[in-house]
Amino acid sequence: MTFFFPSGKIDQKDHDVDEDYKIVALKREISEEFREQISCDKFYFLGEITAEPIKIHFYVYLVTDFEGIMPKFTVEDGKKFANLVWIKPEEAKKYFIHDTAFEICNMINKFLTKKTKI
Repeated sequence: MTFFFPSGKIDQKDHDVDEDYKIVALKREISEEFREQISCDKFYFLGEITAEPIKIHFYVYLVTDFEGIMPKFTVEDGKKFANLVWIKPEEAKKYFIHDTAFEICNMINKFLTKKTKI
């Protein structure tokens, strides 16, 4: 199992369609960050987290199915931003430093644990 945390802000234009603005923003951010090479087909809302020190609120979704070819890096503002590295959940402490990243990992693990019991 691997995790990636695309993130970004909700734009005004995300509110201008007849779909949940959070879903519109999720799909837009994934499209932008993955250079339009990935589209998400199936996802689950896991909850919300606020990073208090920087006053940012996250809506957390787990994408479980996507189409396309995963690029080697993400893009921000038209420029290479970050290399993509697939990791195992137990390796999170080697790669993440922020509490919110660990909270997201816990949310994902909790969801997957429930899902496998069904």
